[in-house]
Amino acid sequence: MDKADSRQSRIDSYLEIIKKYPSQFKENRYLKIITDPLKMMAFENANNCILGLVYQSEYHMMVADLVEDLNGNVFRYERLIAVSPDNAVVIVPIINNKFVLLHQFRHAIRDMEYSFPRGFGELKMKPEDNARKELKEELGADATRIEFVGQIVANSGICGDHVNVYAAEINHAVLEKGYEGIKEIEYLTEADLKQWIKDKKILDAFTLSAFMLYLETKS
Repeated sequence: MDKADSRQSRIDSYLEIIKKYPSQFKENRYLKIITDPLKMMAFENANNCILGLVYQSEYHMMVADLVEDLNGNVFRYERLIAVSPDNAVVIVPIINNKFVLLHQFRHAIRDMEYSFPRGFGELKMKPEDNARKELKEELGADATRIEFVGQIVANSGICGDHVNVYAAEINHAVLEKGYEGIKEIEYLTEADLKQWIKDKKILDAFTLSAFMLYLETKS
């Protein structure tokens, strides 16, 4: 496939994404998305850049939109769109009144972090079922009680996923050492967890937001 064919394929795929995920391209006066293929190609040529569908995996699509702001400035804006945008999850696991956190290696930051279990959206799976699946995979646990507590957007600068937050009572946890970089499991009281946050031992946005939502439901 030559360069012209590759560009046409990228833009054609992008236009199909617009049809399949219209909510991700809804009209807004602050940043108007330009979807005219000729204008997109002209901008690519003038700015030596790539627009349209840049990359796709089973979980995400990276797209580069051509946008126009209120002042008439036209520029490239890249973002991630989830293949299954409605059922990503983060779970607040609780056992004997203690919160269960994973000490896990995260490739994106190239370091360890403490966090609640979470997972990408899964096609044709309800959010609660996805939450139960993640508990099983990462903690070897079954939820004896599970409750939806709200939604969060963890990084609106790059991804617009609305992630579903669940609180789950579990009766045991099994260290799945090595699975997805998991090193150990931590059990923290509410006071301990708040202190860890104060001490900046926990920086993960999913975990911080989920914990806040959980506290709000209990207040």
